[in-house]
Amino acid sequence: MNQDVVRISGLSEEFLKGEVARQEEEIRRRVELYRQGRKIVHIESKTVILVDDGVATGATIKAAIATLRRGAIRKLVTALPVAPPETAGEIKKLVDEFICLETPPDFMAVGNYYRDFGQISDEQVVKLLETTTDHK
Repeated sequence: MNQDVVRISGLSEEFLKGEVARQEEEIRRRVELYRQGRKIVHIESKTVILVDDGVATGATIKAAIATLRRGAIRKLVTALPVAPPETAGEIKKLVDEFICLETPPDFMAVGNYYRDFGQISDEQVVKLLETTTDHK
């Protein structure tokens, strides 16, 4: 939890606990739907390439990096199309290799760098996963 954000937001501890529970349930739902009974791929001693559609604060990708670092991976590469310069610098320190196509000084929001930044549906994710050879 980003304690600075929690403090500034003024949200109650009760609300935050409820939101954490809701998000954990959503994660469980998506894992079940997306994996469809398949086991998680073992990443020990492998190079992991973590890709995001872009970051603003970097909070989500930093959490993913921390989770991956707890495993015994060989190398962690992070690839982004866009990030603000300060955030890009922070992420670069956390990974073995960092690729970011754009770090505009006037960064405002990730969606500003896409013609279409619409969300994709669960059905689209499942269909994409079904087309990959690792998930058949």
